[in-house]
Amino acid sequence: MARVVVVDEKDKVVGVVEKKEALSNGLIRRVVRIFVFNRKGELYLQKRSDKVDTYPNTWDQSVGGHVDEGESYDKAAKRELSEELGIEKIPLKKITKFYIEQEFNGKLLKEFSTLRVEAV
Repeated sequence: MARVVVVDEKDKVVGVVEKKEALSNGLIRRVVRIFVFNRKGELYLQKRSDKVDTYPNTWDQSVGGHVDEGESYDKAAKRELSEELGIEKIPLKKITKFYIEQEFNGKLLKEFSTLRVEAV
């Protein structure tokens, strides 16, 4: 299982834990989200697997994932884009970073997310 970066309320790294532990204990995680558009301006969406820890079988952004141990937001975004869509060496435009808390199955999920956009 992947070890993910855990941060404080100011997005300063405080440790690294197993992803499942971060989700179970309501720790603040770092996440990257990427929206991929084609030349017509159409947005590519993905349907989440029924085997994921959160929000199975739901529609989601083009690419997303946790920042793993030893990664920056930028490195994680490039890795996820390559892993999920096979896209490499294309510049990503950072749009924003935000903090969100959401409840899922009785647990409070906390994360800092960066949003990036790419046109292919």
